[in-house]
Amino acid sequence: MPERNFIVSKKPLWVLALSHPFELLIAFLCVVSGIPLMLGFHLSNSTAEVLPFTLQILWGVLLFIGGALSILGLVRFHMSPEARRQILALRIEQSGWIMVATALFVFGFILFTLNASGAGFVLLTYTAFIAACVLRYLTLRQAVRAYTKVIHNYVNNAD
Repeated sequence: MPERNFIVSKKPLWVLALSHPFELLIAFLCVVSGIPLMLGFHLSNSTAEVLPFTLQILWGVLLFIGGALSILGLVRFHMSPEARRQILALRIEQSGWIMVATALFVFGFILFTLNASGAGFVLLTYTAFIAACVLRYLTLRQAVRAYTKVIHNYVNNAD
């Protein structure tokens, strides 16, 4: 039986910026803040000073790759007219948000356990960002399930 592709409308890229401004901004900030950490640069008196050098680099890599994957998934989803590729784009974005949430969790936990100045505020702020990343991941998981169901029904009803 030949495979049929379920085609959805291709959206212009500016629709992406209007439909997902929070996700794009946070992912962009993760990429931008991950670059100096990966290269070993940080400001004096920054919270990154309390981390060992290798953990700073790991944190930067997680932020950079997680943010980049999130942006890549968002862009691919909006630029791809084929539903199967959109599912792949959603999975890429999911991977990015989990990496960002992991980076935030590790760094927030370390700052909290080291009892850095303002540890309560750090815990609250990082918990809110982690919750936002996990909620986005769960939303994307529901979208993947819905797309998969639609494709399955489309292919099965095409006979």
